[in-house]
Amino acid sequence: MASRKGKHYQEYMDKLLRGEKNVTIPYSTWSAWLRKGKITVEKLHQLGIKTNQRKRRTPRVDLQREDSGLGSEQQNHEVREANADQHHAVDCNVSDASSDSQDGSAPFRESDSDSDSDNAHLDREQTELSDRSHTDSSDSSGDSDSENNDPLLADTTRLLSILNNQRIGPTTMNEKLHPNLDITKFEVLLMILHLSMRHRMTDVFLNHLFEFAEKIVGMPKSLHMSKHLFHKLFQCGRRPTQHFYCPKCSDYLGVGEDFNNRDVTCEREECDWSSTASSLNSRNYFLTLEMRQQITDVLSRPGLKLVSKQRTENVLTDFMDGLEYQHIFRDRILPSEPDALTLTINTDGSPIFKSGNNSLWPVHFYINELDPSERFCAENVPNIQVFLKPIVEQLIELETSGVVWTKPDGSTVESPIYVLSCCCDSVARPKVQCHMQFNGAYACAICMHPNTTILVDQKVKPAVQKNKKRGTKRKADQVDEEVAPKKIKIMRYLRDSYPLRSNQQLREHMEMGEASPLGPIMGCTGKSVLAELKQFNVVYGFVIYYMHAVLLGTMKKMAFLWFDSSSSGEPYYIGLKIDRVNQRLSTITPTNRFRAPRPMSDRVHWKANEWRAFLLYFGLVVVHNILPIQYYNHFKKLVSAIYILCKESILNDEVVHAHNLLSQFVHEFQDLYGEVNMVYNVHITGHLARLVARMGPLSAYSAFPFESANGRLVNLAMGTKGVATQICRKYLMTHNATKLFGHGY
Repeated sequence: MASRKGKHYQEYMDKLLRGEKNVTIPYSTWSAWLRKGKITVEKLHQLGIKTNQRKRRTPRVDLQREDSGLGSEQQNHEVREANADQHHAVDCNVSDASSDSQDGSAPFRESDSDSDSDNAHLDREQTELSDRSHTDSSDSSGDSDSENNDPLLADTTRLLSILNNQRIGPTTMNEKLHPNLDITKFEVLLMILHLSMRHRMTDVFLNHLFEFAEKIVGMPKSLHMSKHLFHKLFQCGRRPTQHFYCPKCSDYLGVGEDFNNRDVTCEREECDWSSTASSLNSRNYFLTLEMRQQITDVLSRPGLKLVSKQRTENVLTDFMDGLEYQHIFRDRILPSEPDALTLTINTDGSPIFKSGNNSLWPVHFYINELDPSERFCAENVPNIQVFLKPIVEQLIELETSGVVWTKPDGSTVESPIYVLSCCCDSVARPKVQCHMQFNGAYACAICMHPNTTILVDQKVKPAVQKNKKRGTKRKADQVDEEVAPKKIKIMRYLRDSYPLRSNQQLREHMEMGEASPLGPIMGCTGKSVLAELKQFNVVYGFVIYYMHAVLLGTMKKMAFLWFDSSSSGEPYYIGLKIDRVNQRLSTITPTNRFRAPRPMSDRVHWKANEWRAFLLYFGLVVVHNILPIQYYNHFKKLVSAIYILCKESILNDEVVHAHNLLSQFVHEFQDLYGEVNMVYNVHITGHLARLVARMGPLSAYSAFPFESANGRLVNLAMGTKGVATQICRKYLMTHNATKLFGHGY
């Protein structure tokens, strides 16, 4: 019985022999016939099929997808499709590498599984192909050359000025890897770049891959590439700036290139540290990338989607609907600068290695005016104020000069850049804001809550005696001794009404805290470097990170109070009914919005997305008729309020309703769960509706994309030396790779 391809070929041939019109042969079909020798190029031309009719396209390698990180399976599929679509001028002598397979994997030979009857039926066509293969090869090579008159690299002038090296210049990179292969050296290097990032290849493996590519085509030194030239090619001459800080007091020293081998002295009066530029400790530095170029790159993406600044009254859908954005743009900027843009800043620590204490503290930005689909498309903690100083200097410059870019409608504008918000968790936010941490006095930066000290009982374990041979044992006369209570002091946010802070007031407190020798003033430990940005609101600009405050904060704490054995005896304890809860969770059918829920008994391993799904979608159903009614109704208020504040479009009346629900929730929390559980996350949950009214919906400044980006950056580090340099180099390489093709990112 003939195979499927044999049947298709016979059907098409029968239709053509009968003289039927409008017979369309798909590209994948006739290219497979040509590769297997079932038909010749001349025969295809006689049938009206032009073998070079499809426009050559360069491979698209999407290395920076926000939803799946570097090198997802979807990206691999796109690369295979793009590589397949670029081979249109067919070379009959190298049919396995120069034409497409049916599934788009052009570089691999497809096994010939056609039956003998098919081969017999095609003897005449195969003989004709053998007689004319050389002629066809030269003809198709000529067709290919005619299609490749335009250089592959998008900006050859810039590359020539940057890469003044004959081995990696545009002329060399656009040469074919082999005369009989329709693929250039640069295309091969781009594929190698994608593989190296996707599979985290070492530099040694990279060199072996260069040799492998040269050996497989039988031309040693055809690529003539090394890891140094490879990095230089895809960094496009862009290098990070190295900033040094004092190893004694952590004060900022300056840019390494500005020292010029002179003596370097710390300018702080109480610090006497000095050194020569050549002997600066390589550990006491951090790296920055030029912000203006990065913003211009983002705004230069093809098909860029921007959010309209014309808003609907009394509806909150994004940043632009918040009172803070409207106050800035309607009262100060908009009349003279209609094309101004705003940024959101984020910084947070991510551990680099499991066996060490080192962590990565990247500073991320996104442009608030982009469409949401593109916007989100310990001892080792650094001094964030020193870390942000050179970045803020760039931001101040961007406020005045801005960036020049071309809008989707073709008009060229200059847009000043303003920082509207800073999105950090409860650990990083006080470091950036120069404020007391959540467990200190006046730690809330939105209101003047003093953080009250209360006394609680702490159980003390009976004394024990140590036995080196048998381990630790209790004394015989203390086995039945009752646990002795002990009073300890803790700070809690007890319910009460306190005045709200204002932008001007908090700036004054920052100045007072900076100059005070007695310690913090109203919670302010100093002046935040972000206060240098005139349009930045130091109160509401530090937006509440609802992933940590609500999902991993209030919601997680309530669940642990309900199910943890330490709550045994409390009226809200339902730990004995956890099997019923697990059974209900197991019956939930997941959608593409969230994963299948794990058992509540495994709650210690739940991620933020799992707590989000529990809070917003199925939590009320799971604990219905299990949680006591007064606690269930209390939980309903939190669910309703957060659901409203996370909506894509929120009416002003809904914000007021959510504020009332959260106020009742926080007020009742103390009665239901006690003063000891009135923690910081519960307190700031009561401020969420007020924040949404000022800054827009919670989804507008979500930190989920930043968390994902941190994970991708950490994965760029391979060795333990020069981690920051490794990450910057590989980030620039992935950032520039697809830009060289002019396809965006």
